[in-house]
Amino acid sequence: MRVFSCLALTACALFAGCASNRVEDCQKLAGPGWTELSKAPANAPDLLMLQNLPTGIDAVWLAKGPSRVMACVYSPPMNNPGCSNSTAYVFANEQGRWRFDNMLVDTCYQ
Repeated sequence: MRVFSCLALTACALFAGCASNRVEDCQKLAGPGWTELSKAPANAPDLLMLQNLPTGIDAVWLAKGPSRVMACVYSPPMNNPGCSNSTAYVFANEQGRWRFDNMLVDTCYQ
C-alpha cells in the first residue's frame, strides 16, 4: 500500500508541474501581448467548431485585446524539454464576426 501511495504522490507532483507549464508554454508560443483568460470565452464552442475541434477540448485560452483570442492545446514535452509540441488556434473578430485567423505549432527539431 505504501508503494502505491508513493507512486500516486509522484504522479500528482508531475501533473502539477505540467499544469503550471501549460500556461507558460502557451504564452511563449503565442508571443508578446497575449494574456491568459480566467475561463474560456462564452463563444468557445463556436470558435472551436470553426476548426472542427471538439467543443470539450482542454485548452488554455489567451486574449490579445478584445478582438483576438487563442485556444492553445497543450502537449507536454516528450523528448525535448522546453518544447511542448502544443498547437494554438487564433481567432479574430472583424466587424462583429469571429473567424479563424492563424495556427501556431510549437515544434522543435534536435
